[in-house]
Amino acid sequence: MLASRREDTSDHQNYADEESARYRNALQTIIDMAGDDVVVAEIAAYLTTLGGRVQNELDQPSRDARDSLAAGVARGLVSSNSDDFTTLDALLTLSLQWDLDPDVAARLLDG
Repeated sequence: MLASRREDTSDHQNYADEESARYRNALQTIIDMAGDDVVVAEIAAYLTTLGGRVQNELDQPSRDARDSLAAGVARGLVSSNSDDFTTLDALLTLSLQWDLDPDVAARLLDG
């Protein structure tokens, strides 16, 4: 949907390519950190799925923009009624907790 509403310019594409490379590098760093840490592995799995979803939305735009990840997150910000927002919020909370205390984060993931 977004692709059909904006001009395609080389500057936009270059920026998108750079950000895509940053995402892949960050994801690989997280995957490399995981080892046998179930929390980091879960975070990496979610981010992998999320990246696939975004790529799919770019490759095959929906006729209904309300189905996009961006719309789901925005809906959650406005109405707190969105699986996309709730899942992303939970992942961020889990990530922050892991940074403070990995054992507590593991218990949160199990609970």
